[in-house]
Amino acid sequence: MCMQALTDSFRAELQRFDRERVLPAWDGLLAKQQAALEALGVPAMFPTAQAADREVRTPSCSGTSIDWC
Repeated sequence: MCMQALTDSFRAELQRFDRERVLPAWDGLLAKQQAALEALGVPAMFPTAQAADREVRTPSCSGTSIDWC
């Protein structure tokens, strides 16, 4: 029972760390990258905090011979 409590406590602490430190840092790096790519003239690249704009969009691979699909 004590081991389970430690495991649960550790998991909660990791989740808190992710929310408070990792995700904000990741968002900052993402914004920096977007700004750099926009400055280089990459088409359709612009800094944004909108989740829908950040989604990765890949072409559909069904019916193709693309190796990485």
